[in-house]
Amino acid sequence: MSIFSLVVAPPNQNISTTRIDNLGKAKGFAEYARQNPGVGRIQLIRKGKDATGHDRFKRLDMAKSAVRDKVSHAMTNDELDHIFDEAELKKKDIELHYTDLRTQLRHTAF
Repeated sequence: MSIFSLVVAPPNQNISTTRIDNLGKAKGFAEYARQNPGVGRIQLIRKGKDATGHDRFKRLDMAKSAVRDKVSHAMTNDELDHIFDEAELKKKDIELHYTDLRTQLRHTAF
């Protein structure tokens, strides 16, 4: 039997209000993920803009203990922003590495 759960916190039109409760929500998700490892995928997702101005989603994977620990120890929204930025950089590194591997495989004779 599988259980699917989706929790959506819609963006608030008032940015300052959203920023105020953002850290609390993140810590709540981190604690829930820690207590419920069998749930599977729990992600905290933010919508923002990339360097070119296009909409981009940043994700924190709460199934990863390292991410949960960082979120649980964060004291300010700025620290949470930094955790999102770190996760995005790691994601880009993985994407670049994957692209490099695919390129190498295409040029390798078997």
